[in-house]
Amino acid sequence: MSSIPGKLGKVAARYPSIASWAQKTHAAETSLNDVRTQIWKLRGEYWYRKISTYPQVMAAARGESKAFFDKVSNPGAWTYKDLATGMVCGTQVFGCFCVGEVLGRGSVFGYDVGADKYNQGH
Repeated sequence: MSSIPGKLGKVAARYPSIASWAQKTHAAETSLNDVRTQIWKLRGEYWYRKISTYPQVMAAARGESKAFFDKVSNPGAWTYKDLATGMVCGTQVFGCFCVGEVLGRGSVFGYDVGADKYNQGH
């Protein structure tokens, strides 16, 4: 069992990969102002590295898109794995579309059109 008391100890025991983080968090050796400063510095480093590596990301994306279009343009070379991957991706895209429709309508069952004004049988 973990030497960390309370809920943090339970989380650390359940997920050993974060035990060192939980131990450091429980010890509270760093002041919150220092933690905030570190977060801002790391955030700046993260965004700088993300922006500065953009050309490499685009080069990799070009290679991947070329491989994809080569595969799509030659259907005779498709394998069952390719078809299964396409089906899974298509299902995910369709699912996202359906979730967007439900969120846009605000209802699972359709739009609320109100009372029927034309077929009330006067």
